[in-house]
Amino acid sequence: MANETKPLRARFHRAIVRRGLAAKTESTYAQWISRYIRFHGNKHPAELNLSHVESFLEHLAVERGVSTSTLKIAMNALRFFFLHVLDKPFGDIRRKFRTPARTRLPVVLSKDEVTRLIDQLRGKYRLMAELMYGAGLRASECCGLRIQDIDIDYAEIMVRHGKGGKDRRTLLPHKLIPELERQIRRISIMRQRDIENGRGGVPVSNTLFGGTPRNASELRVWFLFPASKHVPDSQTGLWVRPSIHPTALRKAIRRAAMRASLQKKVTSHSLRHSFATHMLDAGYDLRTIQQLLGHSQLSTTTIYTHVLNKSGRNVVSPLDRTE
Repeated sequence: MANETKPLRARFHRAIVRRGLAAKTESTYAQWISRYIRFHGNKHPAELNLSHVESFLEHLAVERGVSTSTLKIAMNALRFFFLHVLDKPFGDIRRKFRTPARTRLPVVLSKDEVTRLIDQLRGKYRLMAELMYGAGLRASECCGLRIQDIDIDYAEIMVRHGKGGKDRRTLLPHKLIPELERQIRRISIMRQRDIENGRGGVPVSNTLFGGTPRNASELRVWFLFPASKHVPDSQTGLWVRPSIHPTALRKAIRRAAMRASLQKKVTSHSLRHSFATHMLDAGYDLRTIQQLLGHSQLSTTTIYTHVLNKSGRNVVSPLDRTE
């Protein structure tokens, strides 16, 4: 949103915060709004109307050939911008660009494939992959974990401000507790060194922690997987240590999948899909899995019944039948 005035940028940020949207959502929306403005020759947003939105979306759909999901994200970003920043109606544009939803089955790894994948990872990335598979975490959720989110006594993980801004609890695999305790000790040493060098803080959210420079250095709010370098905090201007970026984790998993010679299109999300499928296969009910994954609708979770052929049909191939 570089071509907007400062008042509009501030208004956009306030609208995001008021509705409790995630920082990732703010970043994504800002990128699409910037692309929209650049597409129309960097005109001031107040000069643009719904016809400009339609031409931009038409460009994305026809000339750029973006996917349905990408087009939907761009549309949502512009709708948010019009309604909550420009105070303009958005009309029925979404109806004009509505396309049939396509159901794609998730890529699920077998237990052997999960083992082969994780065996190709080392250090923090191995522990992160084990957490994603063992607790059904998204890559961004895993990277965003703080020390206070790990409840070793109750073997639980608190996922804060997940997708849709929701908090949830999920299980903590007992097998990972010793390594997590070692990881926390490593972070404690890192924090002490940072303090000795005049730093020692991490980014904190005002809504979650009352983000003051004092508690930004407390061990409990440190990320479980901190980055190797410091960055200036956008709120305080202090140099802080952020978490590992989800992109780095996703790349590490893709490289591990190649080294493991897995013949599937493996992404970091495949570990979350595999968690859900293997939990279902172990006999856990859909409602329990829905809560662990943080799905708003049970219908989202039922897709894993199709992966396991447990939709009630019990279909058997004629080739597998014996006379």
